[in-house]
Order: sequence, then C-alpha cells, then structure tokens
Amino acid sequence: GVVTSRLADLYKFDTTAETWTNCTASPLLKGRGGPNVFMLPDKKKIAVVAGFCGFESKDGHVYDLETQSWKEEGLQQELEKMRPRSVCVHGYLPCIDKAVVFGGEVDPSDRGHEGAGGFEHDIVLLDGTTMEVVASITKGDDNEVWPEQRGWSAGTVVANEDESNRSSLYFFGGLTGDDENPKRLADFWKCNVVAIDQ
Repeated sequence: GVVTSRLADLYKFDTTAETWTNCTASPLLKGRGGPNVFMLPDKKKIAVVAGFCGFESKDGHVYDLETQSWKEEGLQQELEKMRPRSVCVHGYLPCIDKAVVFGGEVDPSDRGHEGAGGFEHDIVLLDGTTMEVVASITKGDDNEVWPEQRGWSAGTVVANEDESNRSSLYFFGGLTGDDENPKRLADFWKCNVVAIDQ
C-alpha cells in the first residue's frame, strides 16, 4: 500500500550487485526527514542523529553493519546538549575524530515547504565514537566572517591526504529568512579544521 507518513527505515545499496537491502526500521526513532547520517570511524556503524518528525528532534540511534542490527540503547543522553534540528550540513572530520553539524532548521515553518522556518548557524561537534556533544561553537563578534543562518544546504567533508591533521567542511547555498521573506542562498563556504597536538 501507499505510505503517507514519515519513515524510520534504513536501506543499504550494494554498488557492485546494484541491489538494495532493507536494514529494518529503528525501533526507537520516530519516522523523520532531514536527519544527519554519519558513518562512524570504524566503518562498521552508522549513526542517525536528529531530524524532523513533525517537530525538530535531537535524538539518535546507531546501526551496526556487522551484526545488521540497531543498538539496544539510543543516543538521547549523548545528544542532550544539542538544540533540536533538521536539514543540516554534516560530516565526519577524521583529523580530530569528531562528527560535525552546521546550522539547520530549528523552528519549523508554519507554511511547510512554501515558507522558511527558524535556522541556526552554529557548529556542533560530536565525539566520533560515542556521538556525545563535545562542543557548540557560535559566531564570536560582529566582525567575524561567518555564514548566515540556514538549512537545506549541500555539504561535504574533505580530508587532506597530504596532511592527516587537516580536514575541510564545504557547503553551498541553502534556505534562510522566515515565512514572510524566505531566501534561497547561492554562497559557498569552506571551514578548515586543523588538529593541534596538546
């Protein structure tokens, strides 16, 4: 039959056989759109973090690719310090073993996809193994160059092969403004991250 609600399922695609496999739905997460999906550094687990499920959320769940099962416990405690959000720029920064989330929608639009809700422009760092929030970074002062608030951006992380202590977060465009004046962005940003030996 036709499904008319948001889903909490997960599928994987075999690029050699060109086949899909149903990894089953998370038993803990509500169906949602716009989550942050991270491949954890051991390459054996996937974390689903936050997203919109009728409201902005800040929960999460880890899927183990080896056992083909969801972890028994969710990530509610680990993500407690993060503001609920969806449609963020996100990725994994190997140089500091942290997952990164930039911005996203924090207040849904009353007009759905016809408008723009409330957005953030902070940087949230999560521990690369536990997914616990370890830092939230905001614009320092009015003179600091910083991207404006946004959601619905396209982004990725690129690791520097020549310098293992350096990674870069790139993102393009997105949606900002509010329901009265939604604004499509066409700017491009690069955030360099460098690991410093303590």
